[in-house]
Amino acid sequence: MIKTPMYFNVTYVKINICESCSNEFNDGAQCYVCKKYYDFGCAGITKRGFRNLGADRRAQWKCLQCKKVSFSPSPSRPSSEATPGGNSGGESATLDVILKEIREMKNLVTTVPSLIEDIKSIKVELIHLKESCEYNSSLVKSFHDQVSSLERGVSQIEKI
Repeated sequence: MIKTPMYFNVTYVKINICESCSNEFNDGAQCYVCKKYYDFGCAGITKRGFRNLGADRRAQWKCLQCKKVSFSPSPSRPSSEATPGGNSGGESATLDVILKEIREMKNLVTTVPSLIEDIKSIKVELIHLKESCEYNSSLVKSFHDQVSSLERGVSQIEKI
């Protein structure tokens, strides 16, 4: 019996450590600004959502801390030290961001009824404006006809 060497196709998987929870993971996101790695749970985005971003937007993805810095007026970066519970605040930061977005959406939604009323009012005004234009157009036509009739009459009188 002849033994032949066996060849294996080996794929290497890069293991990263999540900056937020310190768990190992092989599929997550790297922040464009601070270059730190986050698993999807701590990144505040789903795997599917991250994949749907497209290559350019994935390459410019920012972690929650860097997003806070880019939106906040203070130039200092919040500390990333772990909280006593073992979580570095990634989950809390995610909830804070979600809560802020929900409040912003609520503010937008509360203005919708007044915007609808404004649109209805504008629609009614446009209908009245259209009716007024049609009426004025008919008056102008009537005046034009009267002037033409008078001009014919004057022309006949001048011939006498």
